[in-house]
Amino acid sequence: MDDICLNIKNTKVKVCCGDLLTQEVEAVVSPESTKLEMDLGVAAIIKEKAGEAVQREIAKIGTIPVGEVVVTSAGALGVKYIFHVATWENMKLPVRENMQIALKNCLLHAEEMKVKSIAFPTLALVKVKLAYDMCARVMMEEVFRYLLNNDSSLELIVFNLFNESSFNSFKKMTNILKEEFLII
Repeated sequence: MDDICLNIKNTKVKVCCGDLLTQEVEAVVSPESTKLEMDLGVAAIIKEKAGEAVQREIAKIGTIPVGEVVVTSAGALGVKYIFHVATWENMKLPVRENMQIALKNCLLHAEEMKVKSIAFPTLALVKVKLAYDMCARVMMEEVFRYLLNNDSSLELIVFNLFNESSFNSFKKMTNILKEEFLII
């Protein structure tokens, strides 16, 4: 699968399939429960590869509300930061509004911290099978809207998908939203 790239103002948006932790970015996003346990999906992989230092950092934080973001060091990962974002609580499905708030908060934190590049996995829970098309629409729409309405210092936003189905949903949504937002 070939990567999909487009520019929105001064920011490159890239959609790709593969290992989130091999992306050359400053920050990766870890979608988690409000308890920040890092025990499911991408968060569990990040927890394992980042090491104990990150686990100790996150343990000190406790819980956060849905949609909120906390930033830690990245431990043994090849990036500077992990953006831990609460997208769900008590195994309830991440709803559209929560994903929108979570994604926007990640972008705002990145801007505040002068992060130039950030990689997102899907913000949906694999175990609850939130539809990839809906997840792709919510995430990409929020990024498109944010970039078009703000003077962003972000140079690269990556949507890193873990399988062909999710990649195809994001690919399809890229084409739809390019037309809707009139992006050439």
